[in-house]
Amino acid sequence: MYFDLKNRPTIGITYKDDDQIPKSKIKNGKIINTNITFSKPYRLQVRASKVIDRKRSVNKETLTFDPKTTLLEAIKIASKRYDEMMDKLSNKIFYSDSSNTIKPDMLFEKAWKLIRDKEDRNGKDNKTEKQFYKNWLQPIYKKPLNKIAPNDIKDIADRLKRAGRSDRTQRRTYQVVNYIYSEINKSTTEFVLISPASQKGLPPLRNKTNLDLPLEKSKAVAKALRDYPITPFRELFMWLLHGRRRGEVLSLKWEDINFEDMTYTIRDISNKAGINMTYRVSDRLYSTLKVLAGTRQPEQMKGYVFKSINDKKKPLNEATLRNHWEKVRDDNNFPFTRMHDIRKLLGEYLMNQMLQSNNVVDTVLGHIPSGIASRYATIKNTTVGSIVDTALNGLLDENKTEEIDNDKLKQLQTLFPEKSIEQLIVFLKSCF
Repeated sequence: MYFDLKNRPTIGITYKDDDQIPKSKIKNGKIINTNITFSKPYRLQVRASKVIDRKRSVNKETLTFDPKTTLLEAIKIASKRYDEMMDKLSNKIFYSDSSNTIKPDMLFEKAWKLIRDKEDRNGKDNKTEKQFYKNWLQPIYKKPLNKIAPNDIKDIADRLKRAGRSDRTQRRTYQVVNYIYSEINKSTTEFVLISPASQKGLPPLRNKTNLDLPLEKSKAVAKALRDYPITPFRELFMWLLHGRRRGEVLSLKWEDINFEDMTYTIRDISNKAGINMTYRVSDRLYSTLKVLAGTRQPEQMKGYVFKSINDKKKPLNEATLRNHWEKVRDDNNFPFTRMHDIRKLLGEYLMNQMLQSNNVVDTVLGHIPSGIASRYATIKNTTVGSIVDTALNGLLDENKTEEIDNDKLKQLQTLFPEKSIEQLIVFLKSCF
C-alpha cells in the first residue's frame, strides 16, 4: 500500500499489507494517517530506482518493525534508508562509452552531457552551466579528456577577456572544467585524470572595477535605456537602473510585490546576500508595472513579471534580453560592454555626485551593509527609495520634486550650505 501523507515525504516507501490498517486510515487505496496501533510486527518496503546509462537500476529492501514502533518513526527510518540506497546507486558509474567502461579518452562533450544528466536526475543545481558550455567551450567539445591541455583552457579564458567579459566570468572556464574532471574521478578507481584547468598560479580575482565616466556619458547611457522603444525590455532596463541585478529582475514574480505598502521583495534564492531584501516600488517602477499589466490592474497579475515571449509560464529568456542589450549598447555607443555595469553607473553617481556613504550604496545595490554604523542603524526602504529617485532625476535630467516643500528646502539650504540640493531633497523625503 502507498502513502498519502501531508508534509511527510514517502517516495519509494510502501506498506506490506497485513490487514492491520483500519479502513478509516485509508483513502483511495492509500494510507492517509499514521496514528495506528499495531498488534504484531509490520513491514515497509523501500525501493530505490535510478536510470543509469539508459538502463534502470533498482534496489529493494524490506524492513520489519516491532509493533511498539510507531508508523511515523518507521517511515523516518525507511526514508533515511531510501536516501542511503539512492546515494549508493548514484555512486555507480553513471556514464559509459560503447564498451560500458570509463576511459581517459572519452570526449569532453560526452562527459559533460552525461554529468549534466546525472545532475538532472538527482534534482541538483546544474554546475555544468548549459549556456556557458554552449557559448564558450566549443573548442574542447571533440577533444578527449586526456588530451585537453592547460593552454586550451587559457585560450578560452582569453577569448572571454577579448569579448569584454569580467574576470569572474573568465575564471568560470576553470571552475566548470575542473568540476567535470572531479566528477569523473569520483566515479572510478581505475585511473585519475589530472585536470588541465588548475587555478594554481592564477592571479587573485579582481572583483572591483571603476567606470570613471564623465557625468554626461552616464546620463546618455541612462537616457538611452529609458527611451529604448521595445517593451518589455525598456521596462526591464528601468529596473536595472534602480540597482537590481538582471537575475533578480528575471526571477521577480507579481507575488513578490506588495501593492498595499508599495514595496517589492527580492527573495533570498535570487540575490547574492542570501536573505530576503525589500525595496520601495518607485513611481517609475510602478509605471513599468502598469505597462506590463496591460488592460488589467497590476494587483491582479500572477507569475513572472517579465515573462518568456513564447511560454508565459517561464521567465524572460536571458539570451533574448542580452540581444536587446547589445542592440541598445551598440546603437548608442555605450562606453562599457556589460549589462552588469549599469549597477556601477548608479553606484558611482550615488557616491561621487550625491556623496552617499558606502552603506547607502551597498543597500541600494543589494549588498549587506558593513561597518560600525550598520550595527546600530538600519536604512529604511523609503529612504533608499528617495535616494534612488533623486539619483535617477539627475541621471535622466527629470525634475520630479513636486512633492518637496520648497520653503523647507530653502530653510535647509540656509542651515546646511555645504550640502547639495540632491542631499537635502533626500533628507526631506525621508523625514517629512
